[in-house]
Amino acid sequence: MQTAFRDLNSSPDPKIMGIVNLTPDSFYDGGRYPNYASVVSDVSDKIKAGADWIDVGAQSTRPNSQPVSLTEELERLQVLNEVRSAFPDQLMSLDTYNSVVARNAIELYGINMINDVSGLSDPEMISLINEFRIPYVLTFSENRLNRIKSEDQNPEKLITRMLDFFKSMLSQLPEELIVLDPGFGFNKSLNDNFVILKHLERIKPLGRPILVGLSRKRMVYEPLNGYPTSALNGSTALHAIALWNGAGILRVHDVKEACETRLLIENLKRV
Repeated sequence: MQTAFRDLNSSPDPKIMGIVNLTPDSFYDGGRYPNYASVVSDVSDKIKAGADWIDVGAQSTRPNSQPVSLTEELERLQVLNEVRSAFPDQLMSLDTYNSVVARNAIELYGINMINDVSGLSDPEMISLINEFRIPYVLTFSENRLNRIKSEDQNPEKLITRMLDFFKSMLSQLPEELIVLDPGFGFNKSLNDNFVILKHLERIKPLGRPILVGLSRKRMVYEPLNGYPTSALNGSTALHAIALWNGAGILRVHDVKEACETRLLIENLKRV
């Protein structure tokens, strides 16, 4: 896991993470892989386009999606045998909130990082992170039942709750292994998402890499009266803002466009 650790902690350059959803019901690209060969081909295309990381998910986390069984999630991940054979040195993260699935993927497929959108809903993840010394993405995702009513919210309260959440969780985790994800789209209103993007730099003093995953999500296409399929241009615009405001990793569907955005923003920062 040392290569993944160095990639996240030693290199100042933002990383591009290509999404591979092994699910039939993801909001944008569900059901796109009819067989193992198509998965390997897509991973190859993303690597050639410039992806630093590949993020694999076998359970949809879109709003109102139905969770699949542990057995089914594990079965979907068996394609990683083929992916690892083709790309033995590729950095890969696993999108899961289940510590059993995470352990299986680390031991069988050499997964390099766990991307958990639940905000550590499975407490066994803590011991797993410590055991394997594996990087872990901690996501800010509030329980709707515990949220302040939207009419009582203001931007500062939201940012304060997010920062307090991160600080509290970092005290329980090996801080040097943690990546922070503000959780765009997870139990947040449209306005919440834009508030966090605007103030993303407020996370930087915590000293950990920031992962941004907003590619083709509702915050992109809804204001444009569009759909996930028409949200590439909007995603690119918001990715530029995220990079300018301190994002260290972009989790994206469209790798080539994200790499081009990164190059232009980095040139602008050097001026």
